[in-house]
Amino acid sequence: MTRADPPADPGAGEVPAREGPGRHLLRWAFGGSWKWHLFRFLLFCILVVMGIFGIREYHLLRLRGVLRDQAARGLPTTFEELLALAPAVDPALQAEYAAACAPMEGEGRQDLPGGDGWDSPFNDALAAFVLGEASGPPEGLREALERHRPAVERLTSLVREGKVLPTGLGALPRERPGGLSSAVALDTLSLPTLAPGRAVRWHRLDALLGGDPGTRIDAIESWIRAWREPAVLTDALLGIELRLERERLHLELALQGRLPAGRAEAFLAEETGTASWMATFWKWNRLLFPCMVAEDLLERRHPSELRIGGGLPWAARKRDSRRWLLLPEAVGDTLVLYDDTRRALEREAGAPAAAALQEREAGIRVFPLDPAAFSLRFAAFAEARSRAVRAALRLLLLRAERGGLPADEAEARRWLGPHAGLLDGTPTSPRIRYGRPAPGVLRLAADASGGPEWVQVPGEDVPGRWAPGDPPSKAPLRVALEGVEIRTGE
Repeated sequence: MTRADPPADPGAGEVPAREGPGRHLLRWAFGGSWKWHLFRFLLFCILVVMGIFGIREYHLLRLRGVLRDQAARGLPTTFEELLALAPAVDPALQAEYAAACAPMEGEGRQDLPGGDGWDSPFNDALAAFVLGEASGPPEGLREALERHRPAVERLTSLVREGKVLPTGLGALPRERPGGLSSAVALDTLSLPTLAPGRAVRWHRLDALLGGDPGTRIDAIESWIRAWREPAVLTDALLGIELRLERERLHLELALQGRLPAGRAEAFLAEETGTASWMATFWKWNRLLFPCMVAEDLLERRHPSELRIGGGLPWAARKRDSRRWLLLPEAVGDTLVLYDDTRRALEREAGAPAAAALQEREAGIRVFPLDPAAFSLRFAAFAEARSRAVRAALRLLLLRAERGGLPADEAEARRWLGPHAGLLDGTPTSPRIRYGRPAPGVLRLAADASGGPEWVQVPGEDVPGRWAPGDPPSKAPLRVALEGVEIRTGE
């Protein structure tokens, strides 16, 4: 009898299964002693911090690249270049200008009416006087003008001589305040912001109440010339107000029959130039704001030191850590956005479309932006309003010899003759539509459906809603971004 063979070993001859990478990683992460756990935790923290700093360094590298590209195209990017480009000013005369503005700043601004909107009771009463519907000007206006006369004459004499710079560049420091380039933009906001508009309005009101039209137009034009280099947002807003006051004065004097013929022809022959003027603002705004912030960031300044966004240190604001990480990228994107906005306004070849600018603007989250894309829409309608004012002026000058006013747009074009192009759209602004929305009412309105694609950029203040068939407004005279409407009584 033979002995039976021993039972076979089930595992004999088999190769042990290898652990997968996941199980090995779990054992490496969670196994071992407490010292091993501490080492892994510290290693993880170091890698996270290195990653965060790596992201910031990448954004700083991109920011340097943007500045290099703009410098290669001849654009200034540094504080020293800013000083070299800025007009020279006399500090003593600038101080004298600020002192002359003081009576028309602060509480004094309530003493001169007319700055509270086109449809205010005062402006309605003034329009009725201009149109001959009222026997006299609004009550108290003459007295208010006399109270302000010395201050306005002194202020205008400084501006007329061309020795002071009333825009933000006039307050530009000669050295970096506190060692910060970003503080430069804050200091440029320190010039008076109410007196210029009130002084120009004073000249307009004085002309309507019997002042010499030529003298008052010359005074207003001296202010317009002083505003040829808008540098900060308040400059741009004030410059738009000054231009509107000048246009209104020419139209109102024509309605009174007191506009000198030579002045009318010169006004009609002018190029409005609103788009190129706003392009100048973006040229300076890019240099004063994102360029100066970029210079501080590349010097390793922390966002808590920077003076942007209303002048407050960013340490006092929320999400400071997010700004520290993403601010270099946002500043680089803002530099490109502002320069592309300037290029679009100047109609440079290859400039981005307004819709593309708006999309990029919406993506910049951690840097305070001025309304870049919407400024194209605003420029388009401001130019259209200027052409509407000139077309209305020409028709008003012709009505005395022809009797009445044109019944429709075709007749209006025949009346305008060589000036009929004022109603046509341009590469930078929409066309003008002539209409008579009611008996005795004349309207010249910008057509939002035509013109450049700029007019399609949305915004809070969306002009262009008028159409020839819309009912007339209640105001006797309206000059706004939408166009011109006059109650002529004919």
